[in-house]
Amino acid sequence: MNNEPLQILVVDADELYASRICQMLENEGGSEHRYTICHTGEQAVQSCREYCFDCALFDYDLLDMSGTDVIQQIRLVLDEKTPPVIILAANNVSEAATQSVRVQATDFLAKVDVTGRSLSRSVNNAVEKGRLRRGIQERRRELTLANLELERQAIEIQRFYHTVSHEMKTPLSATREFVSIVHDQLLGPVNKEQAEVLQHAMLCCDQITTQFNDLIDLTRLETGKLALNMIPCDLEIALKRVVAMVASTANEKYIKLDVRLPAQMPEVMMDEGRVTQVVSNLLNNAIKFTDAGGMVRVAARIVSCGNVQIRVSDTGQGIPKAYLTDVFDRLFQVESARSPDSQSGLGLGLSVAREIIRGHGQEMMVRSRLERGSLFTFELDAVAPNVQVVAA
Repeated sequence: MNNEPLQILVVDADELYASRICQMLENEGGSEHRYTICHTGEQAVQSCREYCFDCALFDYDLLDMSGTDVIQQIRLVLDEKTPPVIILAANNVSEAATQSVRVQATDFLAKVDVTGRSLSRSVNNAVEKGRLRRGIQERRRELTLANLELERQAIEIQRFYHTVSHEMKTPLSATREFVSIVHDQLLGPVNKEQAEVLQHAMLCCDQITTQFNDLIDLTRLETGKLALNMIPCDLEIALKRVVAMVASTANEKYIKLDVRLPAQMPEVMMDEGRVTQVVSNLLNNAIKFTDAGGMVRVAARIVSCGNVQIRVSDTGQGIPKAYLTDVFDRLFQVESARSPDSQSGLGLGLSVAREIIRGHGQEMMVRSRLERGSLFTFELDAVAPNVQVVAA
């Protein structure tokens, strides 16, 4: 315990007993402490306004009010700064003990049982508890301030993302248009090598545009400003459309695209454009991290609750177990020495995908094994959830 002198308040209607309390504490090693004696509740409240006490001892039966009433008045004035209190009673001991619990006194002592040792032990325990309580309160205030600062910084970062994305998209679109004009030979002929370079430039513009769109989407999703247009949709048509969109990319890498859908699939409640964005992101990632000759599969099945589960799997590199809890974090990318191309992008796609699925009231899950591939799954609410379960 801290050996610094304590500020102790003693409140007792009996002047002799108040002095006796101070003497007992001094005899038990409290001679360095500073004691303030009050004989009425009003005096005690005024003293607490003027001084900071480490511990306060209250007689339950004061002349103007009960000790517990004084404590309540002091709490109204000091709130969290109220010192730890000990209540002593000579009469109505049972009632006083009950009231002590009600006002959350640190300890209660019957005067007939008080000794110098018991009083000193009670005061030391109360002071220690008070210091712990103040430490917790201070830590809570620090955490609250830190949390407010983090929230402020998060909002600032989101605004930065949003502003940069919007400010850059217009000149970027203009740049792509100018490159496209040259590529299409509207300003004169270009040779094959020049055309290839211009094609790469347009693809880079498209890639940056996608990244900016991800930044805007993620900012809107995290701030709740991206409204989802939830309507009944034909999921089968949507999935087949996405597969057709990525088919050429898969063919270029000699990756087989496998689609497995149930014979009868109910309509689902979804924002078709956003779910298409999610599945497209998952398929493109699967193709990116799968070697030539591998397979990427998109499947759907009706689960026991009647919802439709979408599954995107691959036979690719897989994700290290240590990274599985991080793959949906903003800007996170799994390090890969095998494919430098796999490091392109900002690492926002899965973050956006997860937030979109959360906007649909569901969660996205992932399972993966190194050199065996990955499986991403999520569910969508069926419009008719009582459809018979059919295995994919």
